[in-house]
Amino acid sequence: ILAAHHLKEGLLLALLKRDRIGEGSLVEVSLIQAAISSLANQATNWLVAKKLPTRQGSAHPNIAPYGESFLTKDGKRILLAVGSDRQFYDLLNVLNLDALSTIDKFKSNHARVTHRDELTTFLSREIHKFDSEELMAKINSHKIPAGIIQNMKEVFGMNEAKELLLKNGDLTGVKTFIPKMTGNWQPVTDLLPPPHFGEHTQEILSQL
Repeated sequence: ILAAHHLKEGLLLALLKRDRIGEGSLVEVSLIQAAISSLANQATNWLVAKKLPTRQGSAHPNIAPYGESFLTKDGKRILLAVGSDRQFYDLLNVLNLDALSTIDKFKSNHARVTHRDELTTFLSREIHKFDSEELMAKINSHKIPAGIIQNMKEVFGMNEAKELLLKNGDLTGVKTFIPKMTGNWQPVTDLLPPPHFGEHTQEILSQL
């Protein structure tokens, strides 16, 4: 999927080049280089600071609390993506942890990353006192980036996800191309659904 997006960008640039100077291009994409280029944060940590990453799950290497998930009283997991000091202090207010804002090791993002484990302990204890919907309502009212982690059944029960489904009899797939064009563009509604085994064999062979 990442390589396909890189290829798309290359093709768009090639079209611009052709329109501007009338020359065509050969566009090639490497799977391994597409994967490596997605390592932006961890790559910078190594190339600039010579810091090798260690296992830390989904936690962001340079921001805290960002990427960690926390269990609520009703058994849901909430993932935080707190990207600024303002958002962090608002979160402390929501959790009734304002006293932490006066502690030096939690005042700045750099300090929070250094003391991530201790911070996670405080947050875990307080978040577990809330039901997920109650907590998310408070978090959303303060515009703190966060979300409830859902399983696939829950994800595809969302209206936004239902718009991406492709059906073909008893088979269901998901679109990986989702733009909605305006102006004179025709809406993208004719994407093929996932095929049954051998469904297009005769069509392909007849074209060859």
